[in-house]
Amino acid sequence: MASAGPCCPTGGTGTLAEAEATEVAGLLAALADPVRLRIYAAIVAAGEICACDLEGPSGRSQPTVSHHTARLARAGLIAGERRGRWTWWTADPRRAAHLASALADVLPSPPGDHRPATAERRPIARRADGLTG
Repeated sequence: MASAGPCCPTGGTGTLAEAEATEVAGLLAALADPVRLRIYAAIVAAGEICACDLEGPSGRSQPTVSHHTARLARAGLIAGERRGRWTWWTADPRRAAHLASALADVLPSPPGDHRPATAERRPIARRADGLTG
């Protein structure tokens, strides 16, 4: 068996521990649906919003909105408080900050971003053809 060369380093673990990667993947999965992403964006923008006001921004019926808010709540991205007939939703800023921080750790810097790489934010090597490698 040939040994790994410089293009195939061995023993690399990435910047996310397995438990953190699993947690972040769960948050991303909750946001991966376009309807859920729009609902989440509306909740974040409003600060607090009644479920009855999410039909318009999402373009979906109330039962569908309820399904999607339940999924976001299970992921810990939002929390609901029952007030009479309706649930009022708020985003958990700690979960959003954790997700943003984890993504910043693994995503490359945008073009033109000349901030030095840190232990928390490492750039991904790019080949001349624009692919990672």
